[in-house]
Amino acid sequence: MDRETLSRRLAWALLGLILLGAVWFGAVEPDVKPLFAAAALVLAGSALLLTPARHRPGLGWTLAALAFPAWLALQLVPLPAGVVSLLSPRAAAWSREFWPGPLSGCGGEALLAAQPPALIPLTVDRFSTWFFLFIVAAGLATFLAARSVLGGDRAGRRAAIATVAVFTAAEALYGLFQWTSSSPMVLWLEKDAYLDSATGTLINRNHFALMLYVGLGCTLALLLERTARSEWQREAPGRATARTATLALLAGLQIFGVIASKSRAGLAGMLLVVIVGAVLVVGHPDRRSARAVGLLMLALLVIPALLLAGPALMERQAALQEEWTAEAGRGAVWRASLGMVSDFPLTGSGGATFEEAFRLYRPPEIQSFYDYAHNDYLQLLVETGAPGLLLALLPVALVALPVVRGMLARRRRGDRDPTGTFPSTTTWPLWAALLAVALHELVDFGLQIPSNLLLVAFLAGVLSGPWPHGGRLARPAPRLASAYALGAIALAVPALLFAVAQWSAFAGTLRVPDLPTVRQAEASELMRTWRGNRKDTGPLCRALPLQARAQALRPLAAGYAVQHATQLVAAIESGAIDRARQGAALDEASLAAGRVRRIDPWNAAHRRSLIAIDLAVGQLSDAFEDASVAARLAPDNVGQVVRTLLNAGVPAPLVGEKLGSDGRALNQLLSELNRRGDRTGAGLVVAKDVAATAETCRAGGEIRNVLRTVHGVDGEPFLRACLALFERAGDAVYTEYARAWLVNDLIESGQLQEARRLFEKMEQAPSRWWAEHRFAVATEDWDRLVRVSRSLLREPGLDPESERYLRITLAQGYTYKRDFELAIDEMERVVAASPENDDQRDQLDALRAGKNPWAPNRRR
Repeated sequence: MDRETLSRRLAWALLGLILLGAVWFGAVEPDVKPLFAAAALVLAGSALLLTPARHRPGLGWTLAALAFPAWLALQLVPLPAGVVSLLSPRAAAWSREFWPGPLSGCGGEALLAAQPPALIPLTVDRFSTWFFLFIVAAGLATFLAARSVLGGDRAGRRAAIATVAVFTAAEALYGLFQWTSSSPMVLWLEKDAYLDSATGTLINRNHFALMLYVGLGCTLALLLERTARSEWQREAPGRATARTATLALLAGLQIFGVIASKSRAGLAGMLLVVIVGAVLVVGHPDRRSARAVGLLMLALLVIPALLLAGPALMERQAALQEEWTAEAGRGAVWRASLGMVSDFPLTGSGGATFEEAFRLYRPPEIQSFYDYAHNDYLQLLVETGAPGLLLALLPVALVALPVVRGMLARRRRGDRDPTGTFPSTTTWPLWAALLAVALHELVDFGLQIPSNLLLVAFLAGVLSGPWPHGGRLARPAPRLASAYALGAIALAVPALLFAVAQWSAFAGTLRVPDLPTVRQAEASELMRTWRGNRKDTGPLCRALPLQARAQALRPLAAGYAVQHATQLVAAIESGAIDRARQGAALDEASLAAGRVRRIDPWNAAHRRSLIAIDLAVGQLSDAFEDASVAARLAPDNVGQVVRTLLNAGVPAPLVGEKLGSDGRALNQLLSELNRRGDRTGAGLVVAKDVAATAETCRAGGEIRNVLRTVHGVDGEPFLRACLALFERAGDAVYTEYARAWLVNDLIESGQLQEARRLFEKMEQAPSRWWAEHRFAVATEDWDRLVRVSRSLLREPGLDPESERYLRITLAQGYTYKRDFELAIDEMERVVAASPENDDQRDQLDALRAGKNPWAPNRRR
């Protein structure tokens, strides 16, 4: 086998790897990404190395491909701190401010020095930048290999484009199957995001749509080529029509998939490709019958897609302006990112470090997690500075400018290109797809997905190959190209080590490279071992050095600092650290908690974890600050925050004083006290003469219970005052809540007629359903009770206690309706959830014996 044939086979293997990466969820997982990059670097570098010298890229192309990876490599080089202070003052300041040392082990041995090392890199997170370097180098090597090996090969180029067209159509078909299926699975993984959209194997609808409209560009290019090729005229009409219909079917699947993805940017990119392709295909004078077949096939797929997914897509379009102008939307992320640009103008924060750096700039209004800026150009500016952005765009400019000139020239002359491959206009749909990708990256991060990046790079290389370019920089540079190829193959070695070091079989033995994620995982595993046998403190003490090493490698990882402080507190409480060193260990834990607040101040999960640490080190004010922030940022976790404080022995009145200004926190506090049977604590939190304010009324139901059961006071006046307050404020949600609470109060006091009148004013579910359920129980309306209980059981987010109560009342309703089998089924579920409850087991036994366990308690 000659070298040229071998290089061509390697190029095809590279394309296969890219498509495999797309199936493997885009190759985004930390242990898959470097392995994917290593394989791509080896295949692309080897293909480029074996390509005949005359086909290798010119000097300009090779230098452009080298420039950006070299810039990223510079960010990784350890430099004297004084030099870093000149080039990137913010990075130097962070290295000092967030250095986790000094840290000590259980026996007092030094684990980490007090000051950072004398040599530090420009990047604020070496681990992330290494990963980014691997993928960027793989993408550029893929571009050069595809351009050199397949760019000038007419048959090879057409086959590569056809392969991508078929693959993306298959992905579209799988995405549509997944979209219409009731199973939330993607291959062997459970899908937990974008459940209402087609996403294929890429999980994210925007990235899926990007891949599909790139594939659509391939399909339309093939369709247009068939219309323009002279030999097509000699094909049998039936065969020609069948091939055209097949291509139209593929295009229809791809369009259907983009629409079903409900991606707004994907829809815009698809429209750009369709407009370019449709104008050229429909306007071609040849084969009107074949064109009609193609249009029919498209209509049969596109029209149902618009009917099925169109309304939801239009709803997302309507919300676009608010999403970009809201104080917590993507526009706010862009505005915060601009502040990062001013702090890292020259060298950037480091490749792929946006996630780490953005935490220090994120305003409290942005509660969502952002690991990308949703604008790759802005993100590159933040991470690599202005020079880095220009170097990253240099290869794009080298592709785009000559192509635009060539297309315009051929359009004017109306002739074919010199190589005899596609006529100039036939590739326009695919060029339109690449342009759509460039525009898409203004509002998303599709090219941060490794398989998407390499797919676009491969197609760009295949397309840009035939275009002739004059000038000295365009002449083949075999030696430099060979050096680039060898460098790509060499870079695959550390990429492979990064991948292997994360595998469980090697994580404990392979220490090169020393990865913070691996050290963190080992420390967490030792903590789990210690929790299984708390008498053996050995695993806990072995975890501390590993955690310290992880922090030294990744100082801006707030989660690592939280875990270290948690381990220190556990070591103190278990006696692993002797009394002489406990004071120093508490100081270390306190410093770690303070560092977390500076690194990631608006992370609700971290703040919630810090509460226990604050209480252990005696910082009650910090504990309440963390509790307040966590409760405000994550209302769904308020109950856990309250339980943490109460479990630590903080008096209920003090918790109420500090958190009572938040109505949700007050409600959760009273609910938890009621669950614990702490009537004294509840009475101290809620005064007998409690005033009806916006915050106290948000806990109206719980306060009413305290007034009635603890203070012996009628809670109806308080609830009526709350109802009037919410009605004046126009708060529809809490107006319904207040009505539901008042309905319950009226039912308990026997005022059924007034309760019925108030209940009939309620409109919103589920508060109306709960009130109706309470009314049905009081009036023994068993048909209504069964109907409402079923509706409430279908509500998402139902807590276990509420579900238990509903199933018991549902079983009661079925029993009075003489549906004993259904009643037994419900009680079996209740008993299975809480088998220790003897009363429920007795009720189930009575039902199985054909008796009504609730009959003696019926109201007469």
